[in-house]
Amino acid sequence: MPKVSQTYKEDKRAQLIAAAENVFIRLGYAHTTIQDVLKEAGVSRGGLYLYFANKAELFEAVLDSYDQRFFGELERMRTDDTAIGPALLKLVNPSSRMDERDRRLVAMVVEYHLEHRDDPLRQDRIFSRFDRVENLFIEVLERGVARGEFHPRLSLTSIARFLIGSQDGLVIHVTVQGSFRYDPQDYAQAISLFVHESLGF
Repeated sequence: MPKVSQTYKEDKRAQLIAAAENVFIRLGYAHTTIQDVLKEAGVSRGGLYLYFANKAELFEAVLDSYDQRFFGELERMRTDDTAIGPALLKLVNPSSRMDERDRRLVAMVVEYHLEHRDDPLRQDRIFSRFDRVENLFIEVLERGVARGEFHPRLSLTSIARFLIGSQDGLVIHVTVQGSFRYDPQDYAQAISLFVHESLGF
């Protein structure tokens, strides 16, 4: 039997993740089954289990690909020379760039967290993801303070947690009730006011 190359394995894994993403977005996390993914990807159960042990692992791989883009934005703000304030405002106001696919992704993340919140096998991963987001936000704010852009009136931890919570609340609201039930301009003005007042810039 010929040896399978590393490139083949990586390509096959990426194919499974892409197929799973399509199914998760179409059906949601709770309603997706491994059989749905097998059908979408056109692989056998054994072929899938070579890469992922269960549905949760498969979804975490999908989520990782989204997280890398979001974390990448925070990393750029933390390291490049552009003004942090305007970039931060754009990042924490996702309403202008959310499409239906994004809203369905948020719904999936909420379903995943609710289903696994008491699962000791998943808790460490869930908590470390939240911690990573919070720590990157704080590092971005610290850099803004060090550069003289920000003069905070609250602790950077409380500002970071509020910004994360307000984003989560907005996208959950839009996901559950639809974008027609809120005014994105009102949200943009409110979050802009908080950022300016709490960071003093």
